Amino acid sequence: MTSGNLKLAGAALAGLALAGCGMGDIPLVQPGAPLGAIEVRNASQHPITDLRIGICGQTLMGQPDYGYDRLDRQRIAPGASMSFPASTGCYNIAAMTSAGPVFGRTEEYFDVVYVAAEPGSVAVWTVPNR
Repeated sequence: MTSGNLKLAGAALAGLALAGCGMGDIPLVQPGAPLGAIEVRNASQHPITDLRIGICGQTLMGQPDYGYDRLDRQRIAPGASMSFPASTGCYNIAAMTSAGPVFGRTEEYFDVVYVAAEPGSVAVWTVPNR
């Protein structure tokens, strides 16, 4: 393989890596913007094992970019909730619940939430029980 082909292959692999995990750590708090929060409530009978929140309008390969997993190896148990500081604005949100480690049933949920311009506003999103 020539050095030009190696560079092209490296760039392709880097692109695939980014496609597999979103565009990275997209901050939800923007300097100078009023601060509020996004509260995620789990009304499902299974824990939320993956939660992604991205800023509306940011895309990845033509689709909404939900960013990285905000739970950082934590879970949101059934009946529990978790809040994330966020500036005023529109957010794409996606969650996955899981009934087991390998062959358990999983469900995915997608929505859009808005944090109002009033400081301290909380956008509540509930993952339903299906």
